[in-house]
Amino acid sequence: MSIVKPVLAFLIRDLKSIFRSPSTLFWVIGYPVLLLLMTVFIWVPPSQPAYTVKVAITTYPDYSENITSMLARIMENVTINNTNLFEVTVVKNESAGLELLRSGKVDALLVFPSNLWQILSGLAYFNNTSKINDTVKVYVLSSGTKTQIVSSIIQGFLDKFSLEAVRKRLEITAYYAEKYGSQYVPEEYKKQFNLWVNWMKLLGTPLNYTVKDVRPKSLLGAFSNRAAILGWMLIGLIGVQTLFIGLIVSSSSIVEEKENGTLTRIIASPIKPLVLLIATTAGVMISVALSTIAIIVVGLGLGAYIPFNPVNPYHWLSILYIILGILFVIGLGLTIGMFVRRTSAASTISFIIAFPAMFTTGVWWPPKEFLPGFMKILATYSPLTQALDGARQILVYGATGSEALAPLPYTILAAIIMYAIGVQAFKISLKKNLLQ
Repeated sequence: MSIVKPVLAFLIRDLKSIFRSPSTLFWVIGYPVLLLLMTVFIWVPPSQPAYTVKVAITTYPDYSENITSMLARIMENVTINNTNLFEVTVVKNESAGLELLRSGKVDALLVFPSNLWQILSGLAYFNNTSKINDTVKVYVLSSGTKTQIVSSIIQGFLDKFSLEAVRKRLEITAYYAEKYGSQYVPEEYKKQFNLWVNWMKLLGTPLNYTVKDVRPKSLLGAFSNRAAILGWMLIGLIGVQTLFIGLIVSSSSIVEEKENGTLTRIIASPIKPLVLLIATTAGVMISVALSTIAIIVVGLGLGAYIPFNPVNPYHWLSILYIILGILFVIGLGLTIGMFVRRTSAASTISFIIAFPAMFTTGVWWPPKEFLPGFMKILATYSPLTQALDGARQILVYGATGSEALAPLPYTILAAIIMYAIGVQAFKISLKKNLLQ
């Protein structure tokens, strides 16, 4: 008996069940679209606004209106992308600033010494001014990740402010040395004196640098870096759906038939167990394909870009990478199915595995390069991550030759081994459920 007709019958049945079940339709199409919308409008918004830090400033041990006014003007003029970096509130003393900070009305409190002018000019070190007043106190509201962001912004401002003060002192020193000092220097030392003045000027000259965005090769030209990021993440979302659909469907394939009362009838019919295995595999492939279509259609509409050229053989290789990743996940799901007795248990175990994996193995976000040490190792040897990275290298970065082929042997081997293990687990699970 040909296995084509019964496999098609299973596929038609499963497709009908997808479109008849709102919950299944949500996980196949709604869930990836929801993640995509979160990605576009929360994590990768159309414009990247600068973060504005609410900061209170004052001086100690005495309040100095001149200094706080000067500092407020400086900080309020600091902008990034036409957005003010600081929203400044001047307070009379440190206690009032701490009260604002504890109530959450400001993100940070900066307390400057009241002899700041003397410190900046260097006069504080030529008179009897106490040096205990030369410390800038910085208080940051403790609020998790936001604390690190605020601390980095304030530290960057203070570093820049300090370097600018040093540069200005050197510039003024060199100016007066050149204007008045040269008349007291003997002629035979004028050359050395001028070299010293130039050296003083050089010490106050900052390092010049420029920052430019470098786009992946296949996204150069009319496509923005945001489009590249979204394209990168679209492939990750395909991996997410591969994890969820592959694990849940394949791990519950046998117990679902048993719960529906169809397993015994299937085995009693001329249909071979191989048909059920092929139908399960093909069903996962089709479900992932439906999700992929939804992801790409919505993603392209939101500004993502994935170049696919049908005459480019490497672009077809990217599809092979995704198929190999799906086969690996199916094999893992079939193996899980050997240990479950109900579809609810299969779904729970699959979710416990899939949900952390999408964040800890570089499948979706963050990229594996951003992960801590042990997670980076896990991502490096994850066959699904390797498969998705192979597709990304080709579609996003335009890789060809050895770069495009590098992950292929590993992903093929991993897919074959895991799927072979899954087939054996499928056979064991089938026998076990028939005997129960």
